[in-house]
Amino acid sequence: MPDFYPTEWPQTAPPTRPSDVGLRGKMFVTRNTFVLATQLVTDFLFCGRLPAGSRFSCAMFNSSVSLTTSTLQLGTRDAAGAFTAKHTPVVTYGTTANVVTWAASVSAQDDGPLSADETVWADIGVASLPAAGSLIVDLFYYQQ
Repeated sequence: MPDFYPTEWPQTAPPTRPSDVGLRGKMFVTRNTFVLATQLVTDFLFCGRLPAGSRFSCAMFNSSVSLTTSTLQLGTRDAAGAFTAKHTPVVTYGTTANVVTWAASVSAQDDGPLSADETVWADIGVASLPAAGSLIVDLFYYQQ
């Protein structure tokens, strides 16, 4: 029977330990807690900075209240403020409070280590956020 190795590991027998930060790095998390105040679909939530040399892993969203039809998506913004989706697909939190929602884009997880610091933003979509409550966005990333 053949052996199958993930792409992160050298395809040799026996496999040698790779030097990739995603496999040999440490997992870090940056917590971002927002007080909900009817943030609009034209607003952005600052979710931290990923340091140069790190690799994005995933994001965790948790809200103390229902976000109804509001959606969130993580990405970057250019100098003019234009948003580019990058780290997660569109996340629909739904109508139940206190449910943890994990999200990650395969293409973001496939990216190599960042060549420069990267500021991460959450883009609000479909509907404004609620007038009261808390939203937590945790970013998980690897770094050596």
